[in-house]
Amino acid sequence: MRRLISVSVVVATLAFSHNAEAQQCGGTERWAVKVGSDSAAASISVASPVPTTLNQLVFLPTPTLPPNHDNDTRLSEERTVRVVEGRLVKFKPELGKTGDSDYHLVISDETLQFSQGPDVSSHSVVAELVDPDCVPGRQGSPGTTSAFQAQIVNVWERFEKRFPNAKHGWNNANGMRVRITGIGFFDRPHGQTGRARNMIEIHPVLDIAFIDDETTTATRERTIQASARMFCP
Repeated sequence: MRRLISVSVVVATLAFSHNAEAQQCGGTERWAVKVGSDSAAASISVASPVPTTLNQLVFLPTPTLPPNHDNDTRLSEERTVRVVEGRLVKFKPELGKTGDSDYHLVISDETLQFSQGPDVSSHSVVAELVDPDCVPGRQGSPGTTSAFQAQIVNVWERFEKRFPNAKHGWNNANGMRVRITGIGFFDRPHGQTGRARNMIEIHPVLDIAFIDDETTTATRERTIQASARMFCP
């Protein structure tokens, strides 16, 4: 009997710990729109993403945002899935009491310039990878899922596989070339590193391709094929 009671206590403790951790996970303001759990998310087609240069993206007109208390309204400007190529300058997991557990990516063009502190650059944009376990947000229902849950899980796993030793602070990505697919989202300014001049972000990121890795792999395969032809009778 004592053993059964002890097991029950352990299970209850683990469940409480998990729930407590979940409550510290995710964000609040316009969180449903950021992760694709809003009422309009299901109407967005991911099958036909729009190729957009970083320059085109950061010069899109800035719309009027919904009031602070409105977390479900998705603007018409936030219903487009975009594909943007750029340079991944650096990234960090947004942890701690005020973090939402996203991966915050700073994407720049060939200049590698980006917004930091009070200085706003026209050469950068923020892209955010959502932690799949944090989709409900800090005030959401535990059963909440995203209309893009499969893509969010996929891209999260791919990113962590590419950077298995990422530290809690800023990680230098050395300007590696990437191709980001995701939904345009207009945030409010709060000094974000890498923020676009019009405050657009790619949020959530639905796919990421590491172009330098692809090029290296393709070159290696061509070399192997060429070598095979040389020794083929």
